[in-house]
Amino acid sequence: RKIWFDDTIQRLNVDGRGELLGEFKGEDRLLIITQDGIAKTITPELTTRFDDKMIVLEKWIPAKPISAIYWDGNRERYYVKRFLIDNPEKEESFVSDHENTQLELVSTDHRPVVEMVFYKERNKDQKPNETVDIEDFISIKGINALGNQFYTEKLKQINLLDPLPYEEPVEAQPEQDVETPSESEETAHSENDQEDHIKGDGSQGSLF
Repeated sequence: RKIWFDDTIQRLNVDGRGELLGEFKGEDRLLIITQDGIAKTITPELTTRFDDKMIVLEKWIPAKPISAIYWDGNRERYYVKRFLIDNPEKEESFVSDHENTQLELVSTDHRPVVEMVFYKERNKDQKPNETVDIEDFISIKGINALGNQFYTEKLKQINLLDPLPYEEPVEAQPEQDVETPSESEETAHSENDQEDHIKGDGSQGSLF
């Protein structure tokens, strides 16, 4: 069945109201990410109530990585990480629990690209914005990994740009078995061919 999310009342529905989340069947689940760095998956139930801190709600695709950039309050620098949800039944935090830690950006694109906007330093020219290909910057790691250091100074802004093109992998079709004649069948055919050939030669009458 197809399921929609109505943002005005923060509820799921099957009546076509709001944003289409996709078609769900069997064991399909919803991915939820909150502003305080919590990721979890749930079974889509129309009675579910959603947290006000929710910033991502979409159909969960297990093989699709989640990318996040956050300011680590303990180390006082930005970190970036990419991870998969290995335990769909468990709610997990993917940022440090320091009081000054802040989640800056989350993306569920396969190949996200972000733009770094810098503060202007006194008596210096404005540093131009930089773009970063997250897929190229860091590989997929565990959800509890710290991640890679992204930048050591406070940034004015981090913008999520259009992702790079991504092609879904094509599942290989199983090869169809081609029946080959058995050795006994090949021998029988060979003997029959020889017999027919001999009979053909013997049945030819003499021209004289």
